[in-house]
Amino acid sequence: MKITVKYIAPLQSDGPKEETREYQSGMRVGEIVESLHFPRNLLGMTLLNGHYADFESTVNDGDIISLLPLINGG
Repeated sequence: MKITVKYIAPLQSDGPKEETREYQSGMRVGEIVESLHFPRNLLGMTLLNGHYADFESTVNDGDIISLLPLINGG
């Protein structure tokens, strides 16, 4: 199945802002984040098709996962 991953704001760094990747059917958000070798300490929230998703949410073909940074400040 094909999944689009979007990297929001500072998570983009010098890499892509968005990419489409192939995954096995039935994967969960957490498995996909782990496959990206993305440091969880930088990740504030994940969205699945524009809605909050935890790491146990199941992903389907054509879904969009957005990775948002942890926000600091006061």
